[in-house]
Amino acid sequence: MSKLKLTIPMCVIAFTLSTGTQAGDFDSQIEARQSWMNLLGYHSGILGNMARGRMDYDADLATASAKNMALAAQMNNASMWPMGSDMSANDNTVAKAELWQNFADAGQHLSDLASATKTLEMNAGNGLEALQASMKAVGEACSGCHRQFRAKR
Repeated sequence: MSKLKLTIPMCVIAFTLSTGTQAGDFDSQIEARQSWMNLLGYHSGILGNMARGRMDYDADLATASAKNMALAAQMNNASMWPMGSDMSANDNTVAKAELWQNFADAGQHLSDLASATKTLEMNAGNGLEALQASMKAVGEACSGCHRQFRAKR
């Protein structure tokens, strides 16, 4: 009988905690997707600086950064985008609610990013001109999604 008295409150506590998490506590999902974007931004920064002549072109570094971007863009990150994790309910994100209303559009932007980074991966180590040409499509994929679904900071 004493086990039952302890089990019922523990189940209630576990249920309460799990439903609270599902009901809008999206800190870990928001942090994960921001980390994912920071990773993309880090490598894009390296490649962008090379493409703009702000740092010397290095084929090995360009190849490695492009490969990292391609891998990140191909990652299944659906769990980082739960409905309700937008800026209307969370102060630590600038994701607009429109993203979830137009999830197919957002998915297309992600598909465009995956395609563009795959091309970038193939071309980044083939000289500065090849890197520059491939970076344009990556920038368009990123900015297309950000213009539509990210609020100004």
